Amino acid sequence: MIIKSNHYTTTTEMKAILEEKYQTFNVSDRTIRRELSHLGYISILPRKVPLLTQQAKTNRLLWARDHEHYNWKKVVFSDETTLQMFCNTMLAWSHEKSPPNLW
Repeated sequence: MIIKSNHYTTTTEMKAILEEKYQTFNVSDRTIRRELSHLGYISILPRKVPLLTQQAKTNRLLWARDHEHYNWKKVVFSDETTLQMFCNTMLAWSHEKSPPNLW
């Protein structure tokens, strides 16, 4: 269930989550990796996808122009997304044999 909510969760993070939830539970990172392997998961780099298409750029520009004079003081911005430009070094857990498109 941990992997389904976040494919990028590391085994160290999984260990911390499990040991926090179950106080008497003690498990190693290696055991978690081995059990994930038994369940059919592999840790791979996600496949590369194009950054933005020309159509997506045009749509974003049109939206920005349409909202140029909007009262942004009434809007709350919140962003907890991690982005890596041009090179992804984060491994993801997948059931697939080919790298998943997780972006």
